Amino acid sequence: MVLLNEGHIAEPMLDFFRQEPLPPTHSFWNHLKVTITPHNANDSHPRWIVVAIGESLRRARAGEELLNIVDASLSY
Repeated sequence: MVLLNEGHIAEPMLDFFRQEPLPPTHSFWNHLKVTITPHNANDSHPRWIVVAIGESLRRARAGEELLNIVDASLSY
């Protein structure tokens, strides 16, 4: 919460939490910079998924930088 309040995290869109459901008293519900979405927040069309996977595969094979990399050390 400190990183969010100090501006190190701009405007997160959050889909899931350690405690589910998120308690109604949790500060995220009223935080001006936080958007909470349901688990189906990404209603991806299968065609879009295929295109994204294809692009990722092309980049990997070409030795190019990959997109949408998850960095576990940053918790996302």
